Amino acid sequence: ELMKIYKETADIQTQDMLDLPVPEAHIIPIESELTENQKLYLEELVMRSDMVKCGTVDPSQDNMLKITGEARKLAIDMRLLDSSYSLADNHK
Repeated sequence: ELMKIYKETADIQTQDMLDLPVPEAHIIPIESELTENQKLYLEELVMRSDMVKCGTVDPSQDNMLKITGEARKLAIDMRLLDSSYSLADNHK
């Protein structure tokens, strides 16, 4: 019902309707080496995942979703995990 009201008042234009030129993206992947802090944290994540797989840890305390979320943060910026890390700990 809300979408019906929205469509009555909004002028929706899609990319096909506008025929605008779209620039082509040039993605340049850059691989960086892990810092010592990143290696240590990654080892900790591996140990935690092994404990979850073995069932030695309560799922309400630690689980694979939490571990993979922290691994993603580790890949982006260690300061997302802990504000005590500095920009030098990221090496990017």
